[in-house]
Amino acid sequence: MIIQEDFKKVKKYFGKATIKIVQNNKKNKKRM
Repeated sequence: MIIQEDFKKVKKYFGKATIKIVQNNKKNKKRM
């Protein structure tokens, strides 16, 4: 059960990180 909870936290963290990366890529494309 503990491992499942940790896995959910990791997925949430990576999901937020991925969204930030996508937003940064869009900003960089607009500059170019």
